[in-house]
Amino acid sequence: MVLLEVWISQHRNWIYGIIAIGLWIAAYWVYLKGDFHNYFKARRPHHWSVDMVTKTTKGGRPTLH
Repeated sequence: MVLLEVWISQHRNWIYGIIAIGLWIAAYWVYLKGDFHNYFKARRPHHWSVDMVTKTTKGGRPTLH
């Protein structure tokens, strides 16, 4: 147990650095997760069709009723 305490005291800055980088990456992941999802969702092909008789479009987001 004493050796663990000595090792921790000698490598304290490394441990703080690893924890800080881990928290930084976790915060970016939490806040940018929606942006990543929207980016990849926007790159998918869109399916649109136009009915020229009634001049209406079909496709995109479904409307709420």
